[in-house]
Amino acid sequence: MNVGVEMSSFTMLPIDATLKIGTFDLLHYHQIRVSYELKNDQVFFTSMYESGKEKKMFEKWLAPEKQVYTDFILLYHQELQKMNDCLAFEGHILEEKMIDYRRFKKYIYYIQYDQLVNEVKIIFEPNHDLFSFSYQIPLPINSKGFLSMPESLETHLKKETLKRLWEPFRDKTKYRLDLLHMLR
Repeated sequence: MNVGVEMSSFTMLPIDATLKIGTFDLLHYHQIRVSYELKNDQVFFTSMYESGKEKKMFEKWLAPEKQVYTDFILLYHQELQKMNDCLAFEGHILEEKMIDYRRFKKYIYYIQYDQLVNEVKIIFEPNHDLFSFSYQIPLPINSKGFLSMPESLETHLKKETLKRLWEPFRDKTKYRLDLLHMLR
């Protein structure tokens, strides 16, 4: 039995205010994929396989390691909640660039916030009124210390939080006029 999580990948997607779903691949169980639901601080695991050796590996994994993975998922969710609970953000722009695609422009920002461990990547597409906010939650997903891929967190964060994240930099960017209407 492992003492910590041993995943090669991890995702969490919000469905609504009380339900999150996701998947992860287990390193020591032939990379089987496990799906989960997080609802009202309870985690429910499901095998992605209906039969065969993968289903048996899931059952072998579930009993001894369920609590360790439940704790990890709850901690991951708490990290997201901490961002929503932060009342103000400060930091500095690491890099900003604009890409002109003839029909539309894309603005990319790498920002290091004082309140966050890893840098944030923000992408604005004003012509489509779209933006994405990518961040890598600093929780190792295995004993080698690997982190999950940076995730687009704009669906996890409240609109007010996104505004607080952008507000300190709104007037500091060289593309300020192009982005005036974004995240207002």
